[in-house]
Parts: sequence; structure tokens; C-alpha cells
Amino acid sequence: TFHWWLWAKIHNKKWVHTEHGSWYVKWIWWIKEFIARIYDQTLWRLVFWSADKIVSINNVNQNFITKFAKKSKCEVIYNWIEDYKIEKVKNNSWIVRLIYIWRLSPLKWVDILLKAINELKKKWINNFKLDIIWDWEEYENLSSYIKENKLDNVELLWKKSHDEIISKILPNTDILINPSHQEWLPTTVLEWLISKWVVVATYVWWTSEISDKWDLI
Repeated sequence: TFHWWLWAKIHNKKWVHTEHGSWYVKWIWWIKEFIARIYDQTLWRLVFWSADKIVSINNVNQNFITKFAKKSKCEVIYNWIEDYKIEKVKNNSWIVRLIYIWRLSPLKWVDILLKAINELKKKWINNFKLDIIWDWEEYENLSSYIKENKLDNVELLWKKSHDEIISKILPNTDILINPSHQEWLPTTVLEWLISKWVVVATYVWWTSEISDKWDLI
């Protein structure tokens, strides 16, 4: 981001910054977190302060942005997604088809999800299948946990393309699980809801802005 800001200043162009994050980076190695905090307080602060306009993808971001720039510079424009028309493949079995999509980072709390699955197993509740479409980070730890606890109804699938998810995986799923500790505006939740699928998600600030029709548990 900084180098594009620098390019805009050199060429005397207007700079519009889109902010996805809503707090300092966390849940990474402490040295990386320390360096990231220094970056935020120096070059990142400069980018925010000198931007001609700042676009936030949710309202919560504004609290973070105003630590670096005037609130008058910021406006909220939610992420746009395509209005998919998808026919769900009828589930003729007693197995509920669950899915979690994307990163396995600590922020996503997939480990908490697996612990919940393990608790269900101990109570002899096994009438579901959970597919985890993953992308880097934490794979070894989570894979080991699945094997150690013999979670036979959980499968780790390698990263899939967006087109494959929409055309093949979404129609064959009953419930999307999003257990994240931190989200900005999760695209998967937007896509599932607009397709009128059932979503079970943590009620973090950023996800909660998507809809005012939540059943809180």
C-alpha cells in the first residue's frame, strides 16, 4: 500500500485508500507483530493521514481509522458480491453437510470448531459431515488433532477455486460454519446468505453488520 501511496504523490494523483483491517495485526509470532505495530505507527499512519479519501468495508473499521485520520475522510462502502442463483442439491440422507472455507489461521478458530466436533462425538452425535477447505497455516496441528481424536466425519480438503466452490460445493452443502474470532466482512457468509443457505457464525462485530436477523445462541 505504501508504495502505491508514494506513486500517487509523485505523480500528483488523488489517493483513495480502502481499509479492510479494523485493528492491529494479532495472533502471529511476536517479532512479526512488533514490526507490524511499528509499521502501522509510522508509514501506515502517514498513508491514512495524507489520503484524500478512505473507504471502509464496514462501520467498525471507522473506530480504527480515526486513530490515524479524521473521521470526515472516511465513508463506508460494503463489499459487493454477485447475486448467485444456485439450486441446492437435495440431501436425501440423514447426514447434515457442513462446511468451513478458507484459512486455518489461529484467528479463524478452526481449532475451537474441531474441539466442538469432538465434544459432539463424545455424546454420540455423528449425523453430520464437515468439510474444511483450507489454505496454509495450522494444517499440521489441525490434521494431527483430527487423526488423534479419530474425527472420521471431518475432512481437510485442499484450496478450491471460487468457481468450484460456487458451482459444485455450495449446492451440496447444508450449513456454512464460520467460527472466526475476527472478521472484517466475510465473503463466504455474504454468498451463503444471499443464496438463502443456513449460516452458523460467531457474532463478531464485523460479521454482525451483515444482517439484523440473527438467532443468538
